[in-house]
Amino acid sequence: MDMDMTYQAVGFDWFSMVSLVLNIIFGGGLIVTLVTLKAQKKQAEATAKQAEASAKQTEASAETTEIENLKNVALGWREYAESAEARYKSMSELTQKEVALLRDQVNKMEETIKRLTSVNNQIFKIVKDINHENIEQKKAEAKEIAGA
Repeated sequence: MDMDMTYQAVGFDWFSMVSLVLNIIFGGGLIVTLVTLKAQKKQAEATAKQAEASAKQTEASAETTEIENLKNVALGWREYAESAEARYKSMSELTQKEVALLRDQVNKMEETIKRLTSVNNQIFKIVKDINHENIEQKKAEAKEIAGA
């Protein structure tokens, strides 16, 4: 019986120790706390990754918007330049036609001036040579030259 009691006493102590350790571990919430902390850490990492991905997406969206804005500005400038080029080309063609027309008119006027200057010089010579005896003859010559 002594031996039985010793075994029981030792067994009881051993059982008490295991029970005490398990109570500390499970009763104190150490494992639950560790598991909870690990889950919270994973959740925080997932949230951080999601926020980082969202930030990258927002940055990419901003870059895309900036590129689109620059593209629209460039397109507007190109359209303006093409419109201005067409307008100035049309004005240039019209101006060249007007210059050619004016050049023709100036040439005609120069020819007319030369012809009239020649006629005036001839009439001036006739008038210079007029006297009482040849007045009728010089009148006829002047009329002939003026009419020619």
